[in-house]
Amino acid sequence: MSHAKASTNYAEIISEVINKENKIRLILKTFGIKRAFLTQLRKDYSFRLYPVFFSEDFNLSKRVVWCRNSKLKYSMAMSIFDSVMNLFRGDIETSSFVTVLFTDSQSKDGLNEVINYLNDLGLAECEVFNVRKTVKLTREPSCFDFEKGTWVCGEVLNTYGRDASVISNSFDVKDVILSNHIYQGENIRKLIHHLPHILPTIQGFTYTLKSNDYIVDVIGEEPLDTFPNTVWYLKLDRRYLTEIHLSKEELYKFSHLCKRDSIISIRSESFSKAKPLPVEFFKEGIWKFPTIKVVYQEM
Repeated sequence: MSHAKASTNYAEIISEVINKENKIRLILKTFGIKRAFLTQLRKDYSFRLYPVFFSEDFNLSKRVVWCRNSKLKYSMAMSIFDSVMNLFRGDIETSSFVTVLFTDSQSKDGLNEVINYLNDLGLAECEVFNVRKTVKLTREPSCFDFEKGTWVCGEVLNTYGRDASVISNSFDVKDVILSNHIYQGENIRKLIHHLPHILPTIQGFTYTLKSNDYIVDVIGEEPLDTFPNTVWYLKLDRRYLTEIHLSKEELYKFSHLCKRDSIISIRSESFSKAKPLPVEFFKEGIWKFPTIKVVYQEM
């Protein structure tokens, strides 16, 4: 297969797979027929498929904790928030980190106490933001040059948004459990296997291409949604949090273009972590989160 033909086919295949208008049978058929191409995309272009769903559909809201000048090791910071953590990003150069947390009405007070404790003891300088809206982006596949392995435009194909002011109460425990099968970055083969069961819980698909080893989270007055590598952004109380996945070369260019407050992390468990819905705390039809506590001893 020539590079030109492969490029055309790859863009068309991605478009078919992520088409949110497709019916369940068509999506299943597309995955089945194109499985070899998808596997090759994963091998040659680090293709990652991300089913889109929102925690608000399971009666959960989110909060963002952004900390600067932290004296905590990232492993300690992760352990503090682990039970309610959605994701964690630690900066590779500074002592700053950001974490997105699952919350319900009862766990917010406990989180505030922990943040006040960290700030009062001078262990970190943390701000807490409520997530008002979650937006996930899908780029136009034809904007990617498969021969050069670079994005040539940033056109958005689909935008999936969820307003956090409307929390759903109509869900079943099976929906919560199945959501873990569509956890982002899921193995394509496993995803295909679970598709018949999980499609009712997802809104669509998004994806990334290239070996983007760097994860950049930027906080500012506006979202950075025009970059081809922007995966999602959150509308907060007063700002926006944007996550962008970049290669080393792109990171260098991005650092010169963007002067906003940012955290640069890498795909390593020592610096970044992502977790699915905490189903172990879903009991008797309701969420029952443990109380977050901090036990700190100076070495």
